[in-house]
Amino acid sequence: MFRTLFFIIFFGLCIQSAAVAETLNIPEHITQQDLNPNIPQPYIIKKGDTLWDIANYFFKDPEKWLKIWEKNLYITNPDLIYPGNKIWFRPESPQQQAQHQESASIHIERKKPKIIIKPVERLTPPKNNKILMTALMHQDFIAPHKQQGVGYVLGARDDRLNFGIHDLIYLKITYPVHTGDHFDVFRDGDPVWDAKHEKVVGLLVEHLGVVKILSEEQGVYRAVITQGFQEIMRGDRIKPAQAINPNIIPQAPKQHIVGRVLYIQNHGSAAGQNQIIGINRGLSDGLKTGSTLSIYRSGRRIVDQTKDRDITLPQEHIADIMVLKAQRDASLCLVTYSTSAIHLADLVRNPAH
Repeated sequence: MFRTLFFIIFFGLCIQSAAVAETLNIPEHITQQDLNPNIPQPYIIKKGDTLWDIANYFFKDPEKWLKIWEKNLYITNPDLIYPGNKIWFRPESPQQQAQHQESASIHIERKKPKIIIKPVERLTPPKNNKILMTALMHQDFIAPHKQQGVGYVLGARDDRLNFGIHDLIYLKITYPVHTGDHFDVFRDGDPVWDAKHEKVVGLLVEHLGVVKILSEEQGVYRAVITQGFQEIMRGDRIKPAQAINPNIIPQAPKQHIVGRVLYIQNHGSAAGQNQIIGINRGLSDGLKTGSTLSIYRSGRRIVDQTKDRDITLPQEHIADIMVLKAQRDASLCLVTYSTSAIHLADLVRNPAH
């Protein structure tokens, strides 16, 4: 029964097609006389176009759209034509022209996507500037000769030993000072020792707070504590407040850097992410605040069982660091990323990526 129904539908369509062709009375060949005069070519299919619209554009009689379809059999459905395709009439070959004088053929160019090939770009994860700012505010890395600072805390109005934010205190300063100037109050931290050159290359100090100068009388300065990180005591030293850039831009150094880890905060044996370390490269090597570097672990020595000899495995990238403060021959750095514990003498060099 299904086969019978199929043949009935098929013959019906054939009869209907023949009737349409007879009604349209389409000539076997399209000649120049059938075209609209002086139309620009090519025609670019727009959204919403149909073959009827395009025939109306090219021909004096839009019912000749079947000729466009006939010349372009790749169009399986006359309702499915795509914006961006180009249609124009081109002269036929000499052989075709001899057979059909003044006839023309239709050419449709299909729009192809433009393929761009480029290397994969790796996105660097954003740095946490809040951690960087906190590290810079609470710690500093100074040259050894600046350990004494430019003054110290004398005391307060009463006999208290410790002071905090908003307290009024008195200072002794051997430095040009103006009302409104700010100073960092600091206390000695760990020295960073370069064993290779047997010298201290920098001093890590703890910031206790920030004071603002209010007035001066007989060489004694009044100041108010505007920021407090730890309790401030008599005898704590002061130095000009460091200017902290809140928008540190990480950037790899242009110079080739090869160095070693000299120091781990609080004389620790290992360091990890968000901890402070010191390295033996600094301003003289082109480093500055924001410089990024990577740390590598030296490969182990193992026995090559096949060759029966010792062999050193390749170095492995274990961490990324950023310079917080650089001195001439050393820098204080923050560990921004790590996959393994960092130890003294680990290799430091240009970023891994």
